[in-house]
Amino acid sequence: MRLIQEYFLVSAGVQSIVRHYVKAGMNIREFDKKIAIHINDTHPALCVAELMRILVDDYNLEWNEAWTITRGTCAYTNHTILPEALETWNVDLFKALLPRIYMIIDEINRRHVEYIRARYPDNLDKVRAMSIIENNLVHMARLAIVGSHSVNGVARIHSDILKSTTLHDFYEYWLRMFNNKTNGITHRRWLMGANPELADLIDATKKDPAINGVSFFLMMCLNCGVNYERSILVRAHSTMVAEEIVSNAPLSLSPTNACVTFNSDAAVKMFADVKSLRGFGIVVIRVSPSVNE
Repeated sequence: MRLIQEYFLVSAGVQSIVRHYVKAGMNIREFDKKIAIHINDTHPALCVAELMRILVDDYNLEWNEAWTITRGTCAYTNHTILPEALETWNVDLFKALLPRIYMIIDEINRRHVEYIRARYPDNLDKVRAMSIIENNLVHMARLAIVGSHSVNGVARIHSDILKSTTLHDFYEYWLRMFNNKTNGITHRRWLMGANPELADLIDATKKDPAINGVSFFLMMCLNCGVNYERSILVRAHSTMVAEEIVSNAPLSLSPTNACVTFNSDAAVKMFADVKSLRGFGIVVIRVSPSVNE
């Protein structure tokens, strides 16, 4: 059931991407120049084989060209450092449920193994460690790596472990393909980028390194002088954001209470895409009751 679910979601997603791409009048042979597909851990790894199926079966591209496009499109983020936790599927089950996809993976692996044998002659250990299909199992992480142009961990130490142990053979084979993308950002670093003036105020206020986070938060709340200066910064940034929004959309926005008044349905739709303006002091965004009245 899990394998069927994974393929269903992957196939629906990739087909939708390709359909909208072609509908926009763009050349399928330039797909990787316009589209990026992120393989977030191994669950969507089947998108490598599914994209190959679409390019080869539906658009009649030659294998090598389709493979170049697929690898240029896909990028893989690994979240698992334990080799035994990496996703695998029994070959017999895979063949029975997804015969065409298995055929494509088998061909990907056949060509991949040829390159490994050429690079490491008479080294069966390397072949076993890097083969997508090995020991009657389809190794999804290996499929994701082989079918991508970039592989990353989610923290520096995590990426280093991948390169030194879990995925060492692949790292040794494709040195330049491995990189790190830190997953998330600290509130401190985010604040420095979003509101440097408020970050400076916090630095100036928190002079005692012994003050912990909770104590400092209470001090900020109770210190009228600090709160007054903070309110000035918040108002300045709110005004700046309000002016930027109003200059680009048919709506009005009050920086005093962060109340948004939309002048059209299109404005509502556009503003719905704004995820966060908290760094600029606009903490609450609410649609005016007058919308669509």
